Amino acid sequence: MNSILTRFSTSIVSAGLLFSFVACSNSSTLSKTTNNNPSPTPDTTLAQTTLEPLLLYWSVARQDNLSTATSVGEYSAKDAGYVFARVEGCVFPTQQPGTVPLKLYWHPQREDNFTTATPLGEQTATDVGYVLARVEGYVFPTQKPGTVPLKLYWHPDREDNFTTATPLGEQTAADVGYVFARVEGYVFPASQCEKTSNPRLERI
Repeated sequence: MNSILTRFSTSIVSAGLLFSFVACSNSSTLSKTTNNNPSPTPDTTLAQTTLEPLLLYWSVARQDNLSTATSVGEYSAKDAGYVFARVEGCVFPTQQPGTVPLKLYWHPQREDNFTTATPLGEQTATDVGYVLARVEGYVFPTQKPGTVPLKLYWHPDREDNFTTATPLGEQTAADVGYVFARVEGYVFPASQCEKTSNPRLERI
């Protein structure tokens, strides 16, 4: 009888050890399998995309403000005698998810440059004789974290459209008789592209 009990106890102990070994092995395997699946990486595509400065130029002769974010716009402004005023904001040079084109229109009789990113702006421009010059960049149609409004002002006597995204631009517009028309889109603050190395900023 004692030998039978001894063998029975030994079998129980062996089974227990075998269960413990299998359990530990499964736990280790599960742990390794879990660790091999890293957490999803946040989408930082927009944050890493290079921004272009939206430069403001002014022509005393034409009494015209010109906002441009392209080298073509910059050279055209300088060739026509415009002088650089400041960086108004930062825009995307290529279309990104959720953005719309910021278009530049030109009126030859008024000698006015008009930058817009809204259907209303485009319709108004074409209705009164403006012609599309080019796409200057891409902006958000609704506000996103870290962006500021790009506001359109109009001066009836000068017949000048003026887009600005800085407090200085707004104050200057109000001081000389411009009236607020609407928000054309949302851009990143000027500080976000003024601190980066950009050939266009270095040429100013």
